[in-house]
Amino acid sequence: MSYNGLLEPLGRSQVMAYVLGLADGHHPMRILSFEKDGPESPRWGPTASALREKGVVWSALRYHRRPAVLSTAFDVLVGTASALREVRCGVRLLHARSHVPALIAELVRLVTGVPYVFDFRGLLAEEYADSGLWKRDGLLFHLTNAFEGRFLRSAAAVVVLTKRLQRELGDAGTPATVIPCAVDLAAFRPADAGQPRPFDLVYSGSWSGRYLVDRVLQFFAAYRAVRPEARLLLLLRGSEGDGPLAEGVERRSVGPEEVPAQLRQARAGLCFLPSGRAQGAASPVKVSEYLACGLPVVSTPGVGDLDTLLPETRTGVVLHDMSPAAFEEAVRGLVRLLGDGDTAARCRALAERVFDLQGAVATYARVYQAVRSSSGVR
Repeated sequence: MSYNGLLEPLGRSQVMAYVLGLADGHHPMRILSFEKDGPESPRWGPTASALREKGVVWSALRYHRRPAVLSTAFDVLVGTASALREVRCGVRLLHARSHVPALIAELVRLVTGVPYVFDFRGLLAEEYADSGLWKRDGLLFHLTNAFEGRFLRSAAAVVVLTKRLQRELGDAGTPATVIPCAVDLAAFRPADAGQPRPFDLVYSGSWSGRYLVDRVLQFFAAYRAVRPEARLLLLLRGSEGDGPLAEGVERRSVGPEEVPAQLRQARAGLCFLPSGRAQGAASPVKVSEYLACGLPVVSTPGVGDLDTLLPETRTGVVLHDMSPAAFEEAVRGLVRLLGDGDTAARCRALAERVFDLQGAVATYARVYQAVRSSSGVR
């Protein structure tokens, strides 16, 4: 069950890809997703066909945006009714991707006893608070954290994105399996030898909200002070980032299937997120994509496991803070990495070891098997 629709880029790469892989491994799969678009979307037909080809049954529910809170409550009620129908059709294990599906799974468990896996995709309340959307002393913040605690206690298994959160939960007595955001290594691969790479840096993803867009441009300016001919490629969604751009910056709106080829035109990738507790639980998919394409990563501090992972494997640079001096130090570190002929190979090797989609699918399969064995699910 996913509150991210399969027609969205994130739903395709971080939900549908895993489901198809599990179905290939002879796990009979059904998927319940909440879609912002309907059958009129040009992506609907190909999505339905790809799932049908693997024998996956897809129940697409309408995602409701307004009114806030009430619309989510309505989605939970509709989702619970749909999940109960799936249980009547023979489903014996639920996989809840994040908090709203986990609430649905918990309600179904209370009625039917069917166990569920809580796929803990991040500290939801902290993310909203860090973004300024919720107050930490507000009702929604406390209610979300209370539900989160209930899911952690009731779930038959817990999956998290980072070792950092795994340690935090373990200290509180909740064991968890780590599966970071993985990517298809066949699609995301390094550039061929001799392939032109006209961009020094690339930033891929959202260009608004909690993403530090001004800091990205400031880092590029610091890099350009050392490499005056440097260019920055922005791979954005739709019309994001409209407006004048600094010299050397190019903006492109691309579909998900175009991203791998675009990344191969650059030499290093940027991941800038604000500081906060929520980021310790995060595994940005863009980082997995960069590394799979052989690109070293420049990251802000406190993002998932990157503070240790990038320096230890010499696959990127972590900023100490947002000061000009820290930017200059990170630029020097990145220049050294780009001058090392083995950097791209190290990045790819890290992606193969940690962020491989097939490895993630195999780990999910082991989680399913463990729950089936412990719960007596056939």
